[in-house]
Amino acid sequence: PDHAVVSSAVRTRQTWEAVVEVAGFTDVEVSFDDAVFTGSAEVALEVLQAVPEDARSVMFVGHNPTAAFLCHYLDDGEGDPAAVSAMLRGFPPGAVALLELSVRWSELGSETGRVTDFYVGQG
Repeated sequence: PDHAVVSSAVRTRQTWEAVVEVAGFTDVEVSFDDAVFTGSAEVALEVLQAVPEDARSVMFVGHNPTAAFLCHYLDDGEGDPAAVSAMLRGFPPGAVALLELSVRWSELGSETGRVTDFYVGQG
């Protein structure tokens, strides 16, 4: 990713650090945001709408039910059927949803993206 929005909670910071170590991310602009930890899904959406416009790929490391809500809210229903079906069966801790967006970050809203993949970690 070019940019990461990470909840300020200890657990999400630890998750981010583990991802950086394993994936070798070196040039990612990261914002640790209290609003993602304490705010509603609407607040998390506002945080994502404020991502720098030049960011092409953004990673969101947050909490449920907010993360699941955002994925369902942003999905336009035209994504990968298997990924959407898997996501509808549950969004457990460690799950990763990939979405493609059709708008600029500042225009992010209902049905402005599509789910293209969904992974659940196998501990």
